[in-house]
Amino acid sequence: MKKHRMTFAALAACSLVIAACSSAGTSTGSSSTAPPSQSQGSSSSSAGGGGETSASSASQASTESSGSTASGSGFTGEPLKIGFLDTMTGANGNVGQLALQGAQIAVDQWNAQGGVLGRKIELEVKDEELSPDKTVQHMREFASEGINLVTGFTSSADVLAAKPLAEQNNQLIVTAGTTDTSLTTTQHSKNVYEVAANVHMMNVAAAHLAATEWKDTKVWDGVAYDYLTGHDAWNEFGKLLATANPNAKTGKTAFVPFTATQDTPFINSLLAGNPDPQSSALYFFLFGGGAVQFAKQAHPLDLFKQYKVVAGIGAGEEFSSALGAEGPHIYYVHDYFYQGYDNPVNQAFIDAWKKLPPFQGLNLYGPHEWTYEGYTAMLAYLNAIKTAGSTETDAVRTALSSIEFDSPMGKVKFDPSNILAAPVTVWQCQGDSTAQFGYKCFGAESVGPDVTLAK
Repeated sequence: MKKHRMTFAALAACSLVIAACSSAGTSTGSSSTAPPSQSQGSSSSSAGGGGETSASSASQASTESSGSTASGSGFTGEPLKIGFLDTMTGANGNVGQLALQGAQIAVDQWNAQGGVLGRKIELEVKDEELSPDKTVQHMREFASEGINLVTGFTSSADVLAAKPLAEQNNQLIVTAGTTDTSLTTTQHSKNVYEVAANVHMMNVAAAHLAATEWKDTKVWDGVAYDYLTGHDAWNEFGKLLATANPNAKTGKTAFVPFTATQDTPFINSLLAGNPDPQSSALYFFLFGGGAVQFAKQAHPLDLFKQYKVVAGIGAGEEFSSALGAEGPHIYYVHDYFYQGYDNPVNQAFIDAWKKLPPFQGLNLYGPHEWTYEGYTAMLAYLNAIKTAGSTETDAVRTALSSIEFDSPMGKVKFDPSNILAAPVTVWQCQGDSTAQFGYKCFGAESVGPDVTLAK
């Protein structure tokens, strides 16, 4: 496990209430430079991620991160439209909106340097709505509009619904936020690529920690969303745990529907198992607005105080932000933490993010991991298009499978299974009343793809 230089960060203690976003159209963001020590705070007047601002001149580091060498904004030919299909509204709308922030940063960086193949890049945004039916509808709309390259996606189930259409219409999908392992195994498609660390990668990292840093934990309870990936994630973790730490076992499990508004029955179910604060651990596979809701309802019942370790698999600081100074100590096991990587591309990404309007209901010192995923998915596409010298599906697919490109986590490339071979990052956050926004984050470590993708 590799350790990275780390400083404290803090986020606001507030819930994530995301404003509704248009289900179609082109979103704009900005590229900029600013000291990494500055923060992006919340504002009651903001309208979610990526408000309408103009792109500034890109720095040399930004140019290197985009891979673009053209200068100025003299575009030739028609704009290149790339579909962005993600969950933009509802309890988990923050996932799509934060991913859109990242995608737009990449678009603005490249457009500031001449676009790709001389063409201006535009995003056509549609709302996935966590609905396979809506996903199919929008994929058909993209096809009718001549859009063959699509990114975004929160739900793996929606990607599975989109996959047959992508194959039928010869469209490509580079998912930003999906994590279901089946997309690169039993449901693998040559037309679908994944940027986010998948559940298997995160579970391998968590099981490794359960056998090393968390070896004193004896019983692991679990809470996850009640959907395909949630069940598969918990089941796989149990198997990996049994191998990595034979002295530990799994205990109570609660599966929470995406649509749940009252989480108390699930919280009480976990408490009924009488977890031991000295030896019990909680596998926490909730994210987005649902994680915030669960945290707020669990806090008065002291759920998190019953566990020695709380491991947020695929979660992020929106959870800690919701509880602020009262938040528990939690380990996040996900793909990216902005303070964990020191390279010009990450710095350019952070600098660009600093110029964005505040994200409604969330204070951040750096880009969220979903913003990273949207950004890196777009970098993958744009570098592949540049390498291929074409936007044709077959040419871009060939390039995606072969190129190595610079990302905020360093040089990365896609594994033959079409998952991005990038590190899983593990970091800690906890409530701290002395911190500016009520809590601090520290201790970033990474588990490389040589471990998480080992055959």
